[in-house]
Amino acid sequence: SDWHTCTSSTTKILIDPDCSHPGAGAFIIDNAIPSVTIEALIELRNSLPVDQTDKKKDRNVLCSQRYYYCDAEGFIRNILSGAIERFGDIPPSSGGSPVVFPHMRFLHYTQPGSILAPHVDLCRVDQDTQQRSTHTFILYLTDCDEGGETSLLGGVSGEKRNDILASVQPKMGRLLLFPHACPHEGNEVVHVPKSLLRGEVILF
Repeated sequence: SDWHTCTSSTTKILIDPDCSHPGAGAFIIDNAIPSVTIEALIELRNSLPVDQTDKKKDRNVLCSQRYYYCDAEGFIRNILSGAIERFGDIPPSSGGSPVVFPHMRFLHYTQPGSILAPHVDLCRVDQDTQQRSTHTFILYLTDCDEGGETSLLGGVSGEKRNDILASVQPKMGRLLLFPHACPHEGNEVVHVPKSLLRGEVILF
């Protein structure tokens, strides 16, 4: 249906799947999600309460507004897993379909200046199956003509911290997937709003 498919979707490998880097196999899918679905996700985000724990942070540090959502009925999960399965770089030895975890968060940047320092992500454990997630997904809900890129790095510190392997510009409908252990950073936000949906996936 129009909610699920985008005929113009394209995939680009960001880091060689056969290399030894912890981000091996990272990729993006452009136009992964139709604009009508993006609009529905933005409406959903607008209906959610802002996470109030952000108020405890240093007021001098610019950060995103966070909105937490549990996709209990699987509407978003089905769309994302379908896009990954159709267009993603799933290895031939894959043991099954991608599994998108239900707990997700919307991040919404309304002010320029936010920066996310180099880091790696933690995995999550599915409480029902005890399976551990393997990859982070970022679905961009807005375009940013300048700034706000997610950069995949050679490392989180030292000389490798300056080794940018790929820089992903926020683009509406663009889906970025990378292994949790891949060092990455959020470049300074210039063009606002920057809005995205983030969560975890198992890629077998």
